[in-house]
Amino acid sequence: MKKRICILGLVGIFIFLMSSLLFSQKEEEFQWIWGEVTSIDTAKKSITVKYLDYETDIEKEMSFVIDEKTNFEGVNSLGEIKVKDTVSIDYIMEQDKNIARNISVEKPEDTTTEATSYNKTDTANP
Repeated sequence: MKKRICILGLVGIFIFLMSSLLFSQKEEEFQWIWGEVTSIDTAKKSITVKYLDYETDIEKEMSFVIDEKTNFEGVNSLGEIKVKDTVSIDYIMEQDKNIARNISVEKPEDTTTEATSYNKTDTANP
């Protein structure tokens, strides 16, 4: 009887420890920024972005580290991003570093089609 209680107690402790480990793993908390690329360092795998801090209404710069988990939209890699590109970055803070999880490069819209459609004149109704 005592042996059975000891075994059940050990099993209970094991279950408690395992559930504590599972629930203590912190889910990544994403933050977001949008701005203009001011520098790129492909060797160090980093990018710096100028953005407007809406709380202070001041332009600031923030650097991001790119790792194997970083996804790209609009480009295939860091090497395709250029200074002055507009980017949107989802990132996490880890060990005092901003680690990019998703970098989306905004492509300028082609306005030539719209401009030519407004310049056409309707010859049927002068």
